[in-house]
Amino acid sequence: YYLQVVCHEALAREVNLKHEKRIKLPAVRGAIFDCSNKLLAHSVPVQTVVVDPQLVRQEEARCAKAGRASRTSEMAALLSAQLDLPRNEVEAKLREPNRYVVLKRKVPQEGAKQLEEMLREARLRGVVFEDDQTRVYPNGFLMSHVLGYMSAENKGVDGVEHLLQVELQGQDGWRKIECDRRGREIVVFRNEDFPARNGYSAALTLDLAIQNIAEQELDRVAQLHRPDSHLRVPQQS
Repeated sequence: YYLQVVCHEALAREVNLKHEKRIKLPAVRGAIFDCSNKLLAHSVPVQTVVVDPQLVRQEEARCAKAGRASRTSEMAALLSAQLDLPRNEVEAKLREPNRYVVLKRKVPQEGAKQLEEMLREARLRGVVFEDDQTRVYPNGFLMSHVLGYMSAENKGVDGVEHLLQVELQGQDGWRKIECDRRGREIVVFRNEDFPARNGYSAALTLDLAIQNIAEQELDRVAQLHRPDSHLRVPQQS
């Protein structure tokens, strides 16, 4: 009676916190084109690899109770090799007190999928993969002073990326799911789903070919005359 009636609401909330998750559905940032519809910038989906050290510690405790060797070293070796990270750095992150520790960002989709399959086959728990995106500029540094660049938080810094930040970024969505005790989604219990709205694309009035010629000529003149990097203001007579 005490558990089912007196403590019902408190225990029900605790259960929901453990089994319900709200997943962000990131919007895809809009692309940027020149006046001839040539691609200047676009976003590519990647993954962020995150670990929950508490789950790793729980697995260690189960192994110790059963008289088996800890598998933390095995997990550290696998993550280190697949993510190209120093093993001691990975082992330190697996033992942090926080429940959310980022191992590596901007991991290619194919590599993340391969790592996820390897962890599943080895039955190593505690690592999750989150959707993310990285900005790609196919033409390298060409028009970089016009386009600008992105910060680590996927916000535009300088140039068109900054000027059209609101239009390009879109609006993230979210999904509320219920998971089993292994953290897998129970699809039939999915009750809320708000899809993301992708960002708008932008077409500039600049022409990529003409801009390329102009920048090459400027580079040639700069190499020839070695100008100062700043303008000199003439003194008043």
